Amino acid sequence: MRLANSKCRQHFVLKGAILLSKYIEIGRETHDLDFLARRLSNEVAGLKDIFEEIANIELKDGFAFQGIKIS
Repeated sequence: MRLANSKCRQHFVLKGAILLSKYIEIGRETHDLDFLARRLSNEVAGLKDIFEEIANIELKDGFAFQGIKIS
């Protein structure tokens, strides 16, 4: 939900098994989320800022993110 509520949502495209499982029954799909980032710089500092902004969107879902690490 955070990504859907962020101003960067148009830059991320859901892909992979989770997307396919929405349309066809695969049976052994993974449960991780795969996204394609479009029209974004691949510089670490810029990506860190984007992920921090998304993580800091307040929702009443019980999740709290602390310290975004990118390696």
